[in-house]
Amino acid sequence: TEVLWSFRMSKLDDPFFLSGWENCLESLDYLGWDGIGAFYSVTSEFYDGLEDWYDDRYQEWAAAEQASRAEDEEE
Repeated sequence: TEVLWSFRMSKLDDPFFLSGWENCLESLDYLGWDGIGAFYSVTSEFYDGLEDWYDDRYQEWAAAEQASRAEDEEE
């Protein structure tokens, strides 16, 4: 999971999942938070729990992003 989480398309890019989720924020009104998380999927026949691992990472990111947006609205 360490390699998967840190994967980048190039040295200049942010980690793949983070940059992908952030790019999807432009379509938040259309996709909703669940849709952003479902935009990518990670599965494996060999690693049980990989899909849950991905879902957990997304939920952590989405919660932090939502909290940050709420703080920005309060200011």
